[in-house]
Amino acid sequence: MALGVVEAVKKAGKTGIVIVGTDGIRQARSSIKQGDLTATVAESPCTEGKLGVEIALRLKADQKVPAWVLSPTKTIDSKNVDQVGTDTCL
Repeated sequence: MALGVVEAVKKAGKTGIVIVGTDGIRQARSSIKQGDLTATVAESPCTEGKLGVEIALRLKADQKVPAWVLSPTKTIDSKNVDQVGTDTCL
């Protein structure tokens, strides 16, 4: 959706608008490099999956589980777009 916002902002002739998206996809990284998208937040699907399995196993064993489970994210912007890997695990 953020990339659509980038296009709408360009079409409207606006500048200086901060646009941040999610997922850290290749197209978002390219848009950051071009100076159109300000940032994207990348999730860690492999960590999310691992946590999900751990919680499921706890539930199956009738163990308590936390009400909220945090999974790491990484903000990718012009300062680190070339350093943050494309690996799905952060």
